[in-house]
Amino acid sequence: MAKKKKATMGTDREKLGQELFPPIDSLMLPQKLRSERLWEEVISDIQKSPEMYGFYSSLGVEDQNMLMEFFMGNRGLNALYDPFFKILMTPRRLEDLLTQVMGQQIEIIMVLPTETIRKSEEGSVMIMDMVVKLADGSYVDLEIQRITVEFPFERAVCYASDMVVRQYEQLKMEQKKAASEWKAWKKRRDAADKLKRKGFPATEEGPEPVVKFNYQSLRPVYVIVLMNSSADKYSAFKEQYIHRTPDEVVFDTGLKERAIQKFIFVSLDIFRGMFNNRDRGRKMTELEAWLCFLASNKPDDITQLVQEYPQFAEMYVEINQFRTKPEEMMTMMTEAIKMLDEGDAKMQIEKLHERVEELQEFVGHLTNEREVLKNEKRELSNTNKELTNTNKELTDTNKELTDTNKELTDTNKELSDTNKELAEANEALKKRIVELESGQD
Repeated sequence: MAKKKKATMGTDREKLGQELFPPIDSLMLPQKLRSERLWEEVISDIQKSPEMYGFYSSLGVEDQNMLMEFFMGNRGLNALYDPFFKILMTPRRLEDLLTQVMGQQIEIIMVLPTETIRKSEEGSVMIMDMVVKLADGSYVDLEIQRITVEFPFERAVCYASDMVVRQYEQLKMEQKKAASEWKAWKKRRDAADKLKRKGFPATEEGPEPVVKFNYQSLRPVYVIVLMNSSADKYSAFKEQYIHRTPDEVVFDTGLKERAIQKFIFVSLDIFRGMFNNRDRGRKMTELEAWLCFLASNKPDDITQLVQEYPQFAEMYVEINQFRTKPEEMMTMMTEAIKMLDEGDAKMQIEKLHERVEELQEFVGHLTNEREVLKNEKRELSNTNKELTNTNKELTDTNKELTDTNKELTDTNKELSDTNKELAEANEALKKRIVELESGQD
């Protein structure tokens, strides 16, 4: 086992020991579930292997103490960490768990690889926690989320879509194989008919192979998410710890189609709160028993669990066996650290992607704003040009009006002079008339 760097770097790494080894009062457990060892005995086992002791020495003091307390029997083990979960969860136990969570009897026929071979254009791969194929052809992806994640449903949709494509490719491959078998069967039958026409005895070729595929052949895919710490939307349901999508998709017209993608979300933190306030005189349901095993390290819960469902004692005994196998325990702890590092890196990458998307959105917004400003500038330029033209027209019109006004002024002066002359002529005429009238007299 290679020596690791100090395992208490970073905020999440500092919580590693606390998450891996929850405190437990072993004296309150049933005797068969206890496992007491002395510190000297444990450290002696660790020092037998330079690799084990090197890994132990690489841990922070707090993690060293918590690991030692686990080996001594004073701390429990968080079964939600992937390395431990996969060891404890045998196919039979996984069938029992899925039967309770899904609310129907299931049978596992195959455990599938968790990493798909298809890659996106960015080079990423889809990695799931645990994927199984059921006897009816359905696929189930069991996801364990120890910490609160953003957009849990959207993530689940990506996993479900991947499994639909997996199933489609598998069915098409089976169809191709069936078609090949049908061609071979037809070739044998044609050869037998030819021999029969020549008088040779008939041979039995068996029934004609069936070559059949259509989209109705697709079976449902399930994504089951066990959330140790629920996202806000799920935390809002204080008295509901399990959410299942229906078997049908109902359209706004009332049209119904069977659902291919199905989702089940289990809020273990909500379950813990409700379970702590339960009626302890009532026997646990099998679903509650499984969730109790995954979510609780309280001695009284464990005691009631193994009394009512003795099969769970086997898993606690197996956990106790890790206390006497420090090398195996440290190997799994190394895997947990590696997963935590990969998880940290993945979260950092996702945050960077989100930041890039935000910046791209901001740049897009600025680009749109710039385009809007260019359009506005173009409109203002056009408006200014129109105003300039209008101003020129007004200037020309004003000049014309000025000229007209001048002409009117000159005309008015001429009319005034003419009017003055007419007044003088009229006055002279009046005088003449007076003179003429005076002469007659």
